[in-house]
Amino acid sequence: MNYRIILIYLLEYFLHAVWARSILQRDPASLTPSTHVNESLFVPVPPPGFRLDPVFWEPLTYQFDAREIWLALVSAASILAQHNGNEPATGATGVQRFVIPISRASLSLGPRGQGTNFKTFVWTLWDVGRQIVLRYPFPNQVALFDGSIRINAATVGYFIARPPPRTVVPSNASSGHPIASSRRRDASISPIVRADEGSIPCTDDTNLVIHYRFTGRPLVPEEVFMAFLTAQTYFSEHDSHQRGVDVNAFGLNHQVQLTVQDVDPERGLTWGLARIGLRTVWRELIMGYSIDARTYVDPLRWESVVFTFEYRNMAVGGGSLS
Repeated sequence: MNYRIILIYLLEYFLHAVWARSILQRDPASLTPSTHVNESLFVPVPPPGFRLDPVFWEPLTYQFDAREIWLALVSAASILAQHNGNEPATGATGVQRFVIPISRASLSLGPRGQGTNFKTFVWTLWDVGRQIVLRYPFPNQVALFDGSIRINAATVGYFIARPPPRTVVPSNASSGHPIASSRRRDASISPIVRADEGSIPCTDDTNLVIHYRFTGRPLVPEEVFMAFLTAQTYFSEHDSHQRGVDVNAFGLNHQVQLTVQDVDPERGLTWGLARIGLRTVWRELIMGYSIDARTYVDPLRWESVVFTFEYRNMAVGGGSLS
């Protein structure tokens, strides 16, 4: 056995972990961009000067169930991350509205002034999530919120959560992105039965199948939530058709690690497939939300899990939550 190679690997992993922890525990306004050569050491950072200021919390107006708003924030960030991160979000076309499952409340982001880009929108949801877990630890209800997105002294956008309408609007009449699509899967595919291990099709592309196995280690809910939100910042840095997937996301306190890698940088997993596959892992495996039933069908599962992605019967990648 070549102990020198093993030692180098362990040292690289340790340095990566220390670096990632030091970044993710800091306020995003203090972060500065980094250039990278080795993709495995890349940790995304917000745009220079990014911050949410001010942020208003309105507990007397409406309070979200934590499960609902956590599901919505990660899913919305995943949808936003399908855009090129540098794509401008300007004018009326830059407004992004999401309909939250169950209650039919909504979450909107939009540009102000000269506008911003989609990467900034993804980081906005990341920082909203960060402030939520610090202010309202799970499973406390989360107050209605809104605020401004700033880059240095300039206000470049806004975000706002609105309470449910007094009259529930059918999902097919909504003008916003559905957080959980109402499209049913092929009738030949069995609905999710979340055992300790099994397989489920990706809810956005049934050619992608996720094989999973829960491994029994309890995890801190807030850390899991923030690890999945952090993963979306990786996706916003890459084009959906690009290969070479390498996600190494952590919770705020570095107690949870979420990884996704391809099996072959030339022919394996694309960033787009990794993004929608991970969204299914979050939505159906961790949160227990069923697309077919349009509601929660399983208890939350804050537990370590390993998973592999198979596309058209070929293994293309995988990852773990630990």
